[in-house]
Amino acid sequence: MQGTIEPQVPGSIPGWLAIRKISSWLPSRVSAWLAGFVLGCSCGREGAATTGTIQVLSTDPPFNALDSRMNIRTLRCEFATPPTPNGKLVVVLHGRGDSSAGFHWMPNTVALPGVSWLLVNAPDSWHGGFSWYDLPPDHGAGVERSRALLDDLFDELETQGFQPEDIVLFGFSQGCLLTLEWGGRTERALAGCVGVSGYCYDPTALGAEASEAAKARPWLVTHGVQDDVLPYDVTKEQIQELKVAGLPIDFRSYDKTHTIDPDLEDIRTAMMAMLGLSAASS
Repeated sequence: MQGTIEPQVPGSIPGWLAIRKISSWLPSRVSAWLAGFVLGCSCGREGAATTGTIQVLSTDPPFNALDSRMNIRTLRCEFATPPTPNGKLVVVLHGRGDSSAGFHWMPNTVALPGVSWLLVNAPDSWHGGFSWYDLPPDHGAGVERSRALLDDLFDELETQGFQPEDIVLFGFSQGCLLTLEWGGRTERALAGCVGVSGYCYDPTALGAEASEAAKARPWLVTHGVQDDVLPYDVTKEQIQELKVAGLPIDFRSYDKTHTIDPDLEDIRTAMMAMLGLSAASS
């Protein structure tokens, strides 16, 4: 059964750590850098990731280095690299109405040692932010289009020197749907996929079309039992169907709403394992 949820909830998006805009679609001027770590945020949009009040997971230096060689043309992106990058990358897909700015907090807060971050903006404008696809029931064409864009994006990443096995794909809300729908089909040997507070467009079709690479890579999907935007029971049933089809998804439930907060440490632990990073290096 295809998903038919995702109401429109307008609101505002906060911004925190400034990261240089590297896409050719965006200004090339280096933005001002803000000191410190994010400790909380507010959510007004369906796809804006909130973190409530979270504990900073590392006291490593904040991201303060830029890689001028990155030149992504497929989608508007922001790139953050640590002082000593190790060639590994997390690609972040936001939710409806949000933008890359909604995840400026994530590189310093999750603090994966040596890992760079690519914060990707969806292709369509949406009430001051961006969207990966239209509202249900008219979202099928947009999902297909965005899947194709992710193919092109990952082609570009390979030309920039990032190998699939060194990349974790992360998505929140709409971004989670794309993580499932694209990550479940691509033959690229990604290090892993992490989805938060999302659902699947068509779990039956995805299960039938799941790639062998997707069945071999690690997965983490988290969802809140109090989610008032994307119902927990729908996602749980869909994930179970995907697991039966062979996708080894670790599905975890939390006492939370449509947010990232109590699952953040589990997300970091999963990403560390997917990227082959030792606890001693963090």
